[in-house]
Order: sequence, then structure tokens, then C-alpha cells
Amino acid sequence: MNNALILTGGDETGINSISLENITHPKYNLLSDVATGLKILTNDTEQTQVYIDSYTFDENTGEWEAAITLKITDHFGLGNDDLEKFRWIYGFNV
Repeated sequence: MNNALILTGGDETGINSISLENITHPKYNLLSDVATGLKILTNDTEQTQVYIDSYTFDENTGEWEAAITLKITDHFGLGNDDLEKFRWIYGFNV
């Protein structure tokens, strides 16, 4: 976001999109994540949309502030591999 604002001189309307390729997803690798189902339910997401609700830019300092809303679409698709991998969890195969 910062680099995009620098390129547009702080004009947020000149930003069409921002690449999120280098941002890592949260990892749910703890035993408690598996036991509570967190790893199974939210291990990956399909899409992340970022909305800018409000924005201010100080031309003198180059500092900016924004309030944003994130819309995250979960990728929830259990396949046969998932059923085999997690079948030991009570109730998972129900």
C-alpha cells in the first residue's frame, strides 16, 4: 500500500489493485488447532478483498492513515484425503 501511494503521490483513486502475493497466510499447526477443528475449518482462504473506508494523506510528511475493512472468503472443501487424514477425530466422519 505504501509503495502504491508513493507512486500516485498519495492519490488513492489512482490505485486499482495491490498485489498480496508476498503476504503469508496464518498457519494453524498446533495440536490444539487440530483438536478444536481450527486447522480443518480455516486452513486456507480463497480470496481477500480490502476496502478503504476512510483515508487521509499528509502531503508535508508523506504519512497516511486509513481505516479498512477486510472481506475474507474461506475455501472450505473437504476431500477424500481430508477424511482419511482426520478420521481419528471423534465425530469427523459423521
